[in-house]
Amino acid sequence: MSAPVETKVKAASLSALAAAFVVSWVVVKAPVLEGASEVLQAAVVGVITSASTATAGWLARHTPRRM
Repeated sequence: MSAPVETKVKAASLSALAAAFVVSWVVVKAPVLEGASEVLQAAVVGVITSASTATAGWLARHTPRRM
């Protein structure tokens, strides 16, 4: 028997997907980061994606379990 996916997990997963896509696109298009090394660009994407994922998971409501 599989349990339903909790709201916190769904919110964090969707946030990670959206943040990684948007931040990666911005890093490539932003003139400020154009000359930055690939390592710095990857770090920016990783930090912002991680922060977004943690925040979305923390803010989402807990899914009550049925007994």
